[in-house]
This record gives sequence, structure tokens and C-alpha cells, in this order.
Amino acid sequence: GTPLNQGWGMSEAGPISTLPPSRNANVAPEEAARLRSLAGTPLMNVEMRIVDDEGRELAWDGLTGGELEVRGYAVVRSYLDGAGADAFTHDGWLKTGDIATIDDQGFLRIVDRIKDVIKSGGEWISAISLELAASEHPDIAYAGAVGAHHAKWSERPVLFVQARDGYEDPLDLDGVRAFL
Repeated sequence: GTPLNQGWGMSEAGPISTLPPSRNANVAPEEAARLRSLAGTPLMNVEMRIVDDEGRELAWDGLTGGELEVRGYAVVRSYLDGAGADAFTHDGWLKTGDIATIDDQGFLRIVDRIKDVIKSGGEWISAISLELAASEHPDIAYAGAVGAHHAKWSERPVLFVQARDGYEDPLDLDGVRAFL
């Protein structure tokens, strides 16, 4: 019965940059739950966008993930004495290091952190999503995913798993792959 809401922010951005919409009694419970799972929409004077590895702006379709960049009156434009200049774009956006989606109504969903993403052949693979999917397998108790260097693809995901207590046989690798 405790109402939960989330927003998004960082010290360099105000520190709060998005908030959920005000409560609305006319929203169906399923829609209210969906909205609570999002980080909200930008506050006044905060702009946000998501970009790919090349800095191209991506669609606000709620599905396409990219790095979240923000700018606005409360967002820093640089660090002291020019330190960390690579955290800013040439046109004044702060690179947050967050992987996010934005839907067509401007609702932000934080998906992952760039440091946790496995970049393989131009695709961003969420380590967290891979770990969660593997943990749904009935024979797996814990899972951890990391990126391993690969000559052709830059990185490839490597999944480490622990079988559930009482599971005696080696895990069926083909079965786990089919499950995923």
C-alpha cells in the first residue's frame, strides 16, 4: 500500500531532471503501474535525447536504447579546469553514461549503464537483461554476464551461471541457449 515513484537525476544535472506525472485517478491500474516503472518526463528547462555510438539521435519509440544525454539551465556545461571534457558533446550535451529509452510521450526508462553494456558487432547487449533472462531458467540460481574481447565483434557476451541447490547434473548448454 505504499506508493512508490521514481525519477532520474545526477549531481551534474540539478540533481533531479525527471519526475513521474502527478497522480491521476482516471488512469487504469495497469497504466499506473507502467508509468511508475518509468523515470518520468523531464522537468522544465531540461532537454534530453538518446544517441548511438556515433552521436546520432535515436527515435523516441520506447524501444530503441542509446546513451542518455541532457542539457539545460541546471546542467553543468563543464568540469573545473576542463577536466572530463569527454563527458560533454561539442554542442553542449552532458553524456550521462546511462543507457535509456524514451517513449513517444517523453517518458524516460533507464535500461543499463554504458560500463555494464557488452558492445558486440555494433549491438549493445545489456548484461543485466542477459543475467535476468538466464536467472529465469529453472536450473539456474545465479547468473553473471561480462564482455570478453573478440577479434571480429569487439566483444562477445560470456555468461557465468550457478546451478540451483540440489541440481546434480551438469547444465545442458544447448538447453540453456534454447531457453535464452
